[in-house]
Amino acid sequence: MRSLRSGRTEQGTSSKKTTVAVLGLTRHYRECLTQALTARKGFIVVDVGSYETAELDRLVSLAPDAALLDLTAIQAIPLIRQMGAKLPATALVALNGGGDDESHILALFEAGLTGFVPRHASLDDIEEIIHSASRHELHCPPHVTQEMLRLLRELGGHRRAAARSGHLSARELAVLGLIEKNLTNKESAIRLGIEAATVKNHVHRILKKLAVHRRGEAALQLRDEKRGAGTS
Repeated sequence: MRSLRSGRTEQGTSSKKTTVAVLGLTRHYRECLTQALTARKGFIVVDVGSYETAELDRLVSLAPDAALLDLTAIQAIPLIRQMGAKLPATALVALNGGGDDESHILALFEAGLTGFVPRHASLDDIEEIIHSASRHELHCPPHVTQEMLRLLRELGGHRRAAARSGHLSARELAVLGLIEKNLTNKESAIRLGIEAATVKNHVHRILKKLAVHRRGEAALQLRDEKRGAGTS
């Protein structure tokens, strides 16, 4: 059965609709979104409710193909991690995720997000993003994709440098990269979607592995190693 661009399948006896759960704090917003998507072919849409324990339990029982999450005014990253752990087969798509800032969106994807709906998106766009996410295809704004590629290249440089600098873990490399950018522990925690205390522990291990005493010395060592890797 051939998949169409819109994400729908050709009509036939074996066609399957995509089950979508809608969650958010604002009831009228959920209801409007549920009605709008229900009017489109190919969807079974359920307004699950808010993010209370009972609603999340209902979501787990439903096990939808996709969950459309209005992330306004909530701590999104812990929630997405929780949902991803309990619903590994469900595509998690964010609405109103706290702006279009690349760092924040990347933190959401690192936590387990599958798709992101930007503010300017239409209902057609939302439909396409849901279908893409349900096929486990990454769907995010172009500027975020560019930032992902930049970070991957940067991480590659960090890994080559760290191979000669104490065998840092992937997370320690990420923290060291933020140290190099002069970010504080709190700022690094927000960027990575983890606790500031966790960042502090990573910094302690980084300094120990690199045999230095200050953050600035670790950053300088990374810069020297990257320059060396670039000329080798």
